[in-house]
Amino acid sequence: MYGAAPMYAAPRPASGLAITSLVCGIAGVVFGTFLFWLVLPFISSVVAIITGHLALRRTKADPGVGGRGLAFGGLIMGYVMVGIQLVVLAIVLFSFLFVGAFSLPFVFSS
Repeated sequence: MYGAAPMYAAPRPASGLAITSLVCGIAGVVFGTFLFWLVLPFISSVVAIITGHLALRRTKADPGVGGRGLAFGGLIMGYVMVGIQLVVLAIVLFSFLFVGAFSLPFVFSS
């Protein structure tokens, strides 16, 4: 009658570190977008970077573990958010040190 159903290999289980990296990367983006002044986005992004590198090492060492794409996603979001946060911190420090230094004497002189 009909042919047999094709046999597919079972999907590899994703690494828990890769999932953690992706979740922390997303949390860093979400917290960084809405709560940019808190330390939580920076910590979340750093955790995404660390767990992403650990997940990549584990998926490379053990071919039975998947989640390489999840780890790359977490790494990319983590590095982008750390870069953005460092640029914002540099701009804030520059504005406090140089713009504030020139405007405070004029504020207090009147």
